[in-house]
Amino acid sequence: MANLGQKLRYFRNSKGISQMDIEISTDLAFGCVSRFESGKTNPTKESIYKISEILNLSNAELDYLVGSTANPANDNEILEALKEIEYYFQKPLVLALLIDDRFRLIEMSKTYKQIIGINDTEFNSTLKLKTLPELLISGDNSFNRFLGSEFISNLQQILIRVKNRMGFMVDDKYFNKIIETIRSNEEANKLWHEIVIQDTAFHSIPINKRQIVFGTKEHPIKMHYSNESLEKNPRFSVVEFYPNMQFLRRYKNIISL
Repeated sequence: MANLGQKLRYFRNSKGISQMDIEISTDLAFGCVSRFESGKTNPTKESIYKISEILNLSNAELDYLVGSTANPANDNEILEALKEIEYYFQKPLVLALLIDDRFRLIEMSKTYKQIIGINDTEFNSTLKLKTLPELLISGDNSFNRFLGSEFISNLQQILIRVKNRMGFMVDDKYFNKIIETIRSNEEANKLWHEIVIQDTAFHSIPINKRQIVFGTKEHPIKMHYSNESLEKNPRFSVVEFYPNMQFLRRYKNIISL
């Protein structure tokens, strides 16, 4: 499996455990872990699970090591996720995004596209498959213009989730692209550093504090949101925002019911 050895080395180093400690604890022969990490030998599933127990890996970390999230979602997986949300995303007043476990934007609901003023063709050519941090930090795009009124507040909400869900994906190209984008922006880089250093303080976002600010600086609108995994395709999730009266009054002429 691609990068398995690199992942093992990263997890072992991050937990502060030596190769010998793992070998003693798992009854593996001397030098086995070194060969696993260098890619000279492939570990058995039994060995992987023994090592994961010693490293105390979370379910998400183990899934990234050898499970369904070891590689980014492929075209067939994306298609199945799109089928699952197709009907719901066409309903009036549904303001939602479909993202994958790499925080790539897969789809927007019909109402969301109406609000930011793009059609399906424009979405596919300018926004689709880009990560949320890229879209918010980089360049002038419809996603950025709609969520950029409270840049730091909105970005913090996204980056906390990135840290919790992807912080261990150090060899993943999408995670590395996110980090590259963060480092290109002084405010984003400072915020990311705070989130990484103060890990316990930013461990999760309480439900009652899950708020995103929409609109322009002149007309900001705070709305609560949820983030739920799909039932049939759990590596994808729907981020749904809940319109309030202020939002509905402002955009009533745009939204088609």
